[in-house]
Amino acid sequence: MRIGWSVLALLTGLISPVQAEQPIFSEMPRWSGGYGVQLLQEYRHETGSFDGKQRLPSNLDRTAHLLHIEGVYTWHRSVRITAKIPIMLDAQRRVLSDDGVGTNVTKRGLGDPTLALPLKKYFNLDGRSGSWTIAPQLRIPGASKASDPIGIYFRELGPGLSVGYETETYNYIFRTGLSSFTFIGDTPTLSHFNLTMGLNFSFGSRNGHLKWEQQVRYWDGMELTYRMGPTLYLRWTDLLHFQLRSTHDVYEYRMGRVHGKAQSVRLGVGFVY
Repeated sequence: MRIGWSVLALLTGLISPVQAEQPIFSEMPRWSGGYGVQLLQEYRHETGSFDGKQRLPSNLDRTAHLLHIEGVYTWHRSVRITAKIPIMLDAQRRVLSDDGVGTNVTKRGLGDPTLALPLKKYFNLDGRSGSWTIAPQLRIPGASKASDPIGIYFRELGPGLSVGYETETYNYIFRTGLSSFTFIGDTPTLSHFNLTMGLNFSFGSRNGHLKWEQQVRYWDGMELTYRMGPTLYLRWTDLLHFQLRSTHDVYEYRMGRVHGKAQSVRLGVGFVY
């Protein structure tokens, strides 16, 4: 039973994307008929694992390497459709059974895709612009039992809803959002809250921003995590976009399961047409 909870914790602690952000890096395309794709390489490492009674040795740390393939199509600057597909390239964890015997667990394969329909309302004020967003979402059970022999994906249909607000000036940017998924099954409701503040910059024909992100993740009665970290976004050309993000768990708790603090580094490239 302990192995089962530990492996499930590998999912909730290691492969949860930031739900509020939509392709391409929540920046583009903003014109009718625009579309794009972004590829994100994510590396996560969880240390200081705790089983509810004691700290576990470092050889029980969790690691994961993921590839996120995400796309967007803009019918109108206020109506878009997005798709996110996570692929577990490699996830490793050594867990202990009740008799104290160690078992190596490795995972590779397709995760659960997410579809969304972001609906945006833009506004322009004196020296400041921004938008309100409401986005119905649907998490699709993509992993089968055959491709998921250790059972770390929910494999349940999960309708959700995301709401957000963003505004920026020439120098500053501010974003906040709340999203929640309610699964058609036994999986508890999963919610995220995001708060982002940063500085815009430009040099020549290129521009971007450096921002500080904070996220609270609540899995109803099962997990509470608070993480933060910096994000650097750069528009190299209208076609080519880059993002580098690093996050660190400041506080985390997972009821009845092995848990530890995760560090994540994510490097992404986006193409907009």
